[in-house]
Amino acid sequence: MIVSVQYVIVSPSPPLPSDRTLWHITGHGRERHPAGKRYHFDNARRADDGTVAVQLTRGGRITFRDAESTRRVAAGSIMMFRFGSETVYGHDGPLPVAYGCTWVTLNGAGLAEHLGLLARQAGPILEPGLDHPLADAVERLRVLAEPERRPTPVREAAEIQRFVIDLFEFAEDRLGREMPPADRAVRQLLRLPYRPWSLKQLAAEHGISREHLSRRFAQRVGRPAQPWLNEARRRRALALLRQTRLPLAEVARQAGYANAHSFARHVRHATGLSPTAYRRRADP
Repeated sequence: MIVSVQYVIVSPSPPLPSDRTLWHITGHGRERHPAGKRYHFDNARRADDGTVAVQLTRGGRITFRDAESTRRVAAGSIMMFRFGSETVYGHDGPLPVAYGCTWVTLNGAGLAEHLGLLARQAGPILEPGLDHPLADAVERLRVLAEPERRPTPVREAAEIQRFVIDLFEFAEDRLGREMPPADRAVRQLLRLPYRPWSLKQLAAEHGISREHLSRRFAQRVGRPAQPWLNEARRRRALALLRQTRLPLAEVARQAGYANAHSFARHVRHATGLSPTAYRRRADP
């Protein structure tokens, strides 16, 4: 006979003062539910206190439903959701096959926003597989929360941050592989406008023409690529001139200009002043 087993450890209450800001584990469990048992959770019924859950499916299958769609959650999938959100997971009736999972609940300043951004970009379900390091990382966090293994609050926050970064990197890599080359180039330009590359260089790195990159950028962003890039670099350069005492050559480098001449020309075009004169005028 298969028996459902659940192990849950919840962090001490009330939490340590640092727990209100540092990322921390609030609960964890490793569960197995036999076929025929009901397994269903409505997150809207849970208090929205900033808690987010990360759940790795180890065996069986369930579904995850939000306002946009219903998604299949199979073995090797990592599901992310926030307490209080309009999401539902589990199975509407008795489980058709046994279901097993490892989960952790997390909290801390900004954590829900980070994972919310990840869910919007890549969806609430990632599928690394059970043999992927991300699956091991979920289990590592669960073990980390055991009373005899619990680290200092700072170390615990660092372990969670490392896990979240790994989630983002996995999603970035997956999205990159799924995108057409032009979309990958547009995405790279939007994320890294201060790299000193030209549109021609970026297009060549992705195996497309500069014209194709420019057309796709305009379709996605609604503006031509080169003016957008010039404006982004100019804003950064002017901010660095106002807010720092960095040498002009370093300002130009950090704003993404290939040379001091282009930097000075763009500053003069925007302000009517040289970089030195603009900085002098900006001084209180």
